[in-house]
Amino acid sequence: MSLLIRLLRFTKNIMTVFRLLAVIVVLITGASGLLSASVPMPRRVYVVDRPRVIEPVDTLCDTLPVLAGGSIIIEMRGRILSDRKGRGEMSKHSRSTVWGRNGDSIYTLAARLRALSRDELTPQYEMELTLSSVDGEKRVVCPLPGVTRSDEEIPLTMELDFTAKTVSAVAGSSEKPALTVAMPQKFIPLVGASATDATAVSLLVAEILPDESKEIARLYESEDELRAVALSYPVSGVAGLWQYFDRDTDDRYLRTGGNYTLAVIPTLSANEYDIVYVSGAKVNSLKWLPGMLKGKLLGNGFINSWTLEAVDASFHDMEGENHASMTQDGAILTLTFPELKSTLRFRRLVK
Repeated sequence: MSLLIRLLRFTKNIMTVFRLLAVIVVLITGASGLLSASVPMPRRVYVVDRPRVIEPVDTLCDTLPVLAGGSIIIEMRGRILSDRKGRGEMSKHSRSTVWGRNGDSIYTLAARLRALSRDELTPQYEMELTLSSVDGEKRVVCPLPGVTRSDEEIPLTMELDFTAKTVSAVAGSSEKPALTVAMPQKFIPLVGASATDATAVSLLVAEILPDESKEIARLYESEDELRAVALSYPVSGVAGLWQYFDRDTDDRYLRTGGNYTLAVIPTLSANEYDIVYVSGAKVNSLKWLPGMLKGKLLGNGFINSWTLEAVDASFHDMEGENHASMTQDGAILTLTFPELKSTLRFRRLVK
């Protein structure tokens, strides 16, 4: 029995040492503001990943790494519970995405909803965005096409671009930034949320996209040459020029990096093709250059079907049993990512 007691005490002491070492590692990496090279940088940081209500007294927040290049994308989905449709006035309350801190200064993106009409059947909405940074506040009012109810969870999306040194914001489904400000020279990136009234939040996530573009091969130097080569192939096969058409994606697993135009070019191997980036990048748009390799199609023994290898917007390999297929008439190319619960479709461009 005494041997067992000594063994338990020894095991307890060892576990205490391990816990202490873990705390030291966290303190060291946190003090520098950067994750060490031996600790893998997280791809996504979830603050909210299931529906919850935040009150004015709540502030949800997590610290993000400072990047030498690349971007951090922050998305918040929610709605203020007291907002009602058809009032024809600006909401008295706002919800905010917290994106940075410098000393006592907190940088946020605040949003307020306004109903443009009192028509209960066909209401129209717009949103006032206020982006705060080191130089003060910048405000804009932007339309929300497609929003038909005040209880819709309107996404607020931000990009902290460490390459261009800018911070931009988008409301709703728009692809074009509504606001852009200069990135502070010194600040701590954050992902957080606050509100002046009870707010339902279903998603608050940051996606970390470090610059790894130098590892991607560039097969063509000229976009014009690449387009000409892609358009020279007969439309009966998958080789050709393809433009983003639509998507069925789950943003919890996959965020599209832009409305891509891609060239599919045959390789020297039978039924094998390079997928080459042409244009349309929104994430890391300064790093994606025409002619860079975006993926491969590998024959799998089936007609108009291929195994898909792909690189995401942050230049990482997209793992999983991904596959591609083309409609019989050669008009639509579908890229499917089962583990990410997402599908992208592209339409063929012709001369």
